[in-house]
Amino acid sequence: MRDGVRQGLHGLCAICLFLVLLPSARGQTNSWVLPDSGKWETNANWSLGSAPGAGQNVFITNDTTKTVTIDAITAGFPGTMTVGSLDIGGPLFTLNTLFLSNAGTITPFKVTGLLTIGGNGELVVNGSLLVAGALNDQNEISIEAGTLTLLGAGGTLTESITVSGGGALVLSGATNWTLSGTVALAGGASGGSLVASNSGSLASLFLDNPGFRDNDGLLAVLGGQDINYGQIGSDMTNDYIITGSGSLTGVFGGNNNAILNRGTISSLAGLSLVLDPRDAFDLGGVFNATNGTIVVAPDSTLTIRRTDNAWTNVPFAEFPANSGTILMQSGTLAGQTVTNNTVASFYINNATGLIDGCGTLENFATVVNNGTIQADCGGTLTFSGAVTNNGVMRALNGTVIEAYGTVVNNGTIDVTAGSADFHTNFVNHGTFLSQGGSFQITAIVRQTNDILLTWSTVGGRTNIVQAVAGGPGGGYSTNFTDLSPPIAVAGSGAVTTNYLDSGGATNGPARYYRVRNVP
Repeated sequence: MRDGVRQGLHGLCAICLFLVLLPSARGQTNSWVLPDSGKWETNANWSLGSAPGAGQNVFITNDTTKTVTIDAITAGFPGTMTVGSLDIGGPLFTLNTLFLSNAGTITPFKVTGLLTIGGNGELVVNGSLLVAGALNDQNEISIEAGTLTLLGAGGTLTESITVSGGGALVLSGATNWTLSGTVALAGGASGGSLVASNSGSLASLFLDNPGFRDNDGLLAVLGGQDINYGQIGSDMTNDYIITGSGSLTGVFGGNNNAILNRGTISSLAGLSLVLDPRDAFDLGGVFNATNGTIVVAPDSTLTIRRTDNAWTNVPFAEFPANSGTILMQSGTLAGQTVTNNTVASFYINNATGLIDGCGTLENFATVVNNGTIQADCGGTLTFSGAVTNNGVMRALNGTVIEAYGTVVNNGTIDVTAGSADFHTNFVNHGTFLSQGGSFQITAIVRQTNDILLTWSTVGGRTNIVQAVAGGPGGGYSTNFTDLSPPIAVAGSGAVTTNYLDSGGATNGPARYYRVRNVP
């Protein structure tokens, strides 16, 4: 419909030119007619026979791929480069680009009305200054399926920006960009994208806008940049995608204490993404809702930070928590405090939460599992800190569940289709299912130089106690050897059994036990 209106305006204004000699071209339509790329100031390239002037409605929308360039030698620029509205787009399989290149920043390129970047349209601003709606306070840039790319040194964009139809606002530069106007990203696969990208520079994007608190589109930080949403005044809600290699940071203020994820948060393979919401009261972290997904990509690190100060008095619910799905794709999920980069206190997997795959959960002093942890990739799912299991932990497809801190099992650990490798202490108050059957190691007690082991097993089975020596750092090999002769367990059902390892306490600096339950 917009194309039809555009063509009608074009025809009407052409008739006006023939019938009336106007002292000004204000309000007229001026369209690029050249099928090829060219310079903005070339009069023959435009439907009115002259380059656009003040108040004109400018269209770069015809049906060939091209670039229209404004640069430092463009006639009349920057002194008089003002138009009424600007529409950039094109038919399918074309791309129309307006390139504002090193034209200076003393006097901006001004679009006093609506600046629209439609499908197959692109506006690239490099070393120049763009102002939309500055003269009539419309203050609006509409990116509809096209791309607005801002390069160069950075700066402040005050306009209201809407991105939809798969369009993108891409910001890159040597210093910071600040968006102080409203930024609205349409949602879903046909929504809009906001991308901060600078290939490893320290530049950042600052969303200095109380209205940007809910992300419905694609929010991406690339190349080690930082997106700072410090002025939103509340938690951030993600309903579509947050991704990248850099950091997403909240200001240190009273209300910015969490990211609520109802969409997807994903790191990128081989790179690092830091989620750093924070406030002054030890809150923060990420809450992954029941319909949320967190993806830890292969060989990547996804770090969740929270604050750490003298006012620590926070219930478990305020720590990073998962009620949705965390897909571990052989990457690292890390916890970190902001002030001293020490370990986070807790990571909670709620009753509806699922942690699935392989990789490493790093820097969590305690992982509390009230839901399901499923290691099923055929490799290893590693917990660097302590684990309290109140739900279900299972190993499938030959996968190893590995833990370097104390493991307390109050629920069910099922490794009948995989294995468990607990490097420190294992305290079992629940059910442990192994490849040989079902048993519970209930106590390991030192008696002078001896070690008394107590476990619950199944009557009618045969158990073998195994041991291996370990080092002072807590590690040990997997070469367990049989310590006891086969122990025939009498009776049926759950049976408590003991074994005394004479001199076991002298086999140091560490000694690790397991019980093989043989049918």
